[in-house]
Amino acid sequence: MAIIKFIGAIHPSQTGGQYAGLKKTINYILNPSKTQGKYVDSINCTTTNTLNEMVATKKHFGKTSKSKHERYAYHFTISWSPEEKVEYDEALKITLEFCQQYLANYECVFSVHTDQPHCHSHIVFNSINIKDGKKYHYADGDWAKIVQPLLDKICKTHHLHTLSEDTGMTYAEYEVDRKKKKCKNKKDSKIESQEKKEHPYRNNKYYNEKVELYNYSDMIKNDMDEIILNVHSIEEFYEELAKYGYYVRKGQSEKYGEYFSIKGRGMDKARRNYKLGHEYLIENIIERINVKDKPLPVLPPILGYKYIVSYQYWRKPLFKRELTDFEKRKYAHLYQSGICPKDYFPSYGNIKKHLQEINRINNEIQLIDEYKIYDVSSSDIALKEVDNELKQLKEKRKEYYRRKKPYLHLLKTYYQMKKYENEYLLYTRGNKIYDKEYKEYLKCKDILNKYGFSEIEIITFKESLSVELKSINAKIGEVSKKYKNIENIKKELSVDIEPEIIEKYFNAIPEPEQYQVEKYRKNIDHFKL
Repeated sequence: MAIIKFIGAIHPSQTGGQYAGLKKTINYILNPSKTQGKYVDSINCTTTNTLNEMVATKKHFGKTSKSKHERYAYHFTISWSPEEKVEYDEALKITLEFCQQYLANYECVFSVHTDQPHCHSHIVFNSINIKDGKKYHYADGDWAKIVQPLLDKICKTHHLHTLSEDTGMTYAEYEVDRKKKKCKNKKDSKIESQEKKEHPYRNNKYYNEKVELYNYSDMIKNDMDEIILNVHSIEEFYEELAKYGYYVRKGQSEKYGEYFSIKGRGMDKARRNYKLGHEYLIENIIERINVKDKPLPVLPPILGYKYIVSYQYWRKPLFKRELTDFEKRKYAHLYQSGICPKDYFPSYGNIKKHLQEINRINNEIQLIDEYKIYDVSSSDIALKEVDNELKQLKEKRKEYYRRKKPYLHLLKTYYQMKKYENEYLLYTRGNKIYDKEYKEYLKCKDILNKYGFSEIEIITFKESLSVELKSINAKIGEVSKKYKNIENIKKELSVDIEPEIIEKYFNAIPEPEQYQVEKYRKNIDHFKL
């Protein structure tokens, strides 16, 4: 019998180039020392230039993402039982027939390896369909429903055994049994390795501390959080640390500036404050101490707005100065984008596409007028201006996160309290199984009371932060679109078109007065009907 297995997906490589992993897999299955240099074949591509052809297909359909989750290709193997003496030529024919039926629209390269006692073949195929550009989809259960039955059908035509004939099991039963064996083997190997090999970190007290549920770092942070709530200056903070039994030593770092290391009872090694997280940097500790004595900074509400592209932008503009050829071309595009043939009833999708195109061209015209873009050099100047604006907004976002740091502990405590709110209410109504959650809720509430803010103030502050971040991100999105539109304008400026052709299309746009007369006549005709 023959069994087909899914080896795995091939993802973008982090080192050695984007397609290094795909190249390595293709080279492995086509290795002449494994195939005797002759048991190789392909469909929809060549065996000599497989990688370049697959990459070209991906570029054609715009599927070249570098995300670590992206799947560039897939790797299958077909294995025959050693008892069933299958010739290499016949194995190659079976693999070819399988690829022609199951992977008819994919670039696929395959080979039969002759370096093992049992005959087996490898298949690597592109994840992109060459006809429609869609990605290959492997659903759970496809092996038992489609893949293995197809392989058995092909093997039967070659007078070879099928899976059910050799095992007496259905495809579904065999798949369940195979998964159980796989899990059991993993567990057995794990237990065996633990028995044979002692843990390499058994004498490393700092590693052992890391894997504990509660370690010295947690203890220090909890003590520091409690002290911050009860002091009014950084000097008091250091004094309280000494009362808690900690030895504090100050130092200077190039990266973090002034810092302090802290060591308590039972600790063999001191902890530096910046190793505990951003909340425990000296500047943030000072701000967290001062937070208690100030009202929470709340921004005024920002109202969102939407705009509609008016029909007036579709008409010829009233400019006192003479328009350049490029401006005439843009207005001609805008006019053409808003006109549909008579007796035409467009779908929602078509209307949406028209509006998007109108918006895009309208935005480009506004940018041309705003930044005085008439040639490539002026577009470069505009790009620099917009890029500086984008950098300023990103710096503003960084400043937002910096200002938010002193309030992180407050917000985390509030979220933790809300998490246990339902269990707290159930406990107060007599359901005593939520004793732990009840105590956690009271602990969080006590911390918030020490801050001195009411729940309404915290909610208002939280929403204000959310609105501010959304506003900054929205502006960054707008400026990024502006930058992209100016880049498109620059590309169009580099294309030369005859001025006579531009003049022809521009003159086809109706004059504003003519448009008003036509609109009036249409309204009169409508009322007559």
